[in-house]
This record gives sequence, structure tokens and C-alpha cells, in this order.
Amino acid sequence: MNWLITTLTSSVGKKFVMGITGLLLSGFLVTHLAGNMLLLAGDDGVSYNAYAHALHANPKLIMVAEAILALLFLTHIFLAFATTKENRDARGPVGYTEKNSKIEKRTLDAKISPSNWMFASGAVVLGFILLHLFDFTLELRTDSSINYEATADLHGEQVTDAYGKAIAILQTWPSIIGYLIGCLFLGWHLGHGFSSAFQSLGINHPKWNPIIHYGGIAFAIIVAAGFGFFPIWANL
Repeated sequence: MNWLITTLTSSVGKKFVMGITGLLLSGFLVTHLAGNMLLLAGDDGVSYNAYAHALHANPKLIMVAEAILALLFLTHIFLAFATTKENRDARGPVGYTEKNSKIEKRTLDAKISPSNWMFASGAVVLGFILLHLFDFTLELRTDSSINYEATADLHGEQVTDAYGKAIAILQTWPSIIGYLIGCLFLGWHLGHGFSSAFQSLGINHPKWNPIIHYGGIAFAIIVAAGFGFFPIWANL
């Protein structure tokens, strides 16, 4: 057991676990996007309300799923902080022994390194997630246009009007701006993180690297554009 703990707490082990959690969270994004596509069904929300109602029909299952998601997110975030700190500590003071003309260049290179950009984009994505939870899960928005208690008819049964709630939220300026910015940074984060995750898992081969790289970019564009389309569509 000690060897496992030692391995997972090493620099390589942390990146390995972060890669796994990143890919699992990417899988969640795909399923979440697929469910949200029902907003576009064109049936006045019947399909989306049926999906939301079925999704929340088993509260215990939802609690377990949310706990697993929270664990994945928190682990990913913690390891992001840990690996970023390790990278900075390993790099040490930058440019102190160089000539003035080189200090600026090396300092700039450190600031715009991929790891720093991943950390920064991840921080913005975290803010996007918190906004989403604030809007849809915690239901704390106080805009008069949003009625969290509204119901809709679903085959003769009154259920939560998840469709109406989603439209109302997506039509508010905080959501429009926050979601579009969040999706842009999500796309960048996924585009770089997808291929990095496979490298962290030891999948690094000249034959497969281009496929993983461009596949990751395509995946990032599809996911970011998919989620970013909803606030635009809701305001057309």
C-alpha cells in the first residue's frame, strides 16, 4: 500500500491521476451536452422536461453521481494547484543570473508557459462552473424573470419546468456573458488538456500523437461551441 501512496503522490503519479480525472470529466461534459441538446428539440420543452424529470426521479442516485463528480473536480483542482506549484518551485528564480536583455525574455517565457495558461484557463472554467451551479443547482438567482417553482404539463403530469427555467436563465446578461467567456476558456483548456492527459497516461507515440492532438482540438471545439451556442440560441 505504501508503494501505491508513494507513486500517486510523486510528480508523475499526480499528473497520471490528473489525466484520468480530466478524461472522466470530459466524458461527463459529453453526456451533459448530449442531454442539453434536447433544448433544441423544437417541441416547446417536452423532451427536455421529460429528460430532466427522469434524471431526477431517483434522488439517491443523483446524490451519488454528484458526490462522484465533486470528488473528480476537487481532485483535479487540487492536483492542478500541486503540479503548478511544483513546476514553479523546480523552475526557481527566473533570469537572476542572466543579462538584462535575457531576463525579460525568460520571465515572459515562464509567464506564458502552457502550464501557466492551463492553470489560468482552469481558474476561469472553475468560475464558469460555479456560475452554472449558482444558476441551475443551487437556484440562487433572484431575477424576476426566473421562476424556479414553475411547472409544466408532461403527459398529464405536472413536473418542474426545467425548459422554461433554462431559457429564462440563459436570457439574463450575467449568464450570456459568463457562459460565453467560460466556454471560450473551456475550449482552450480542453484543447491542450486532452492530449496532455494521454501523455500523462503514458500514451505517447509518433503514430498516435497527431491523431490525439487534432482529435483533442476537434473535441474541444465541439464541446465549447455546443455549450456556447445555448445562450446565443436562447436570445434569438
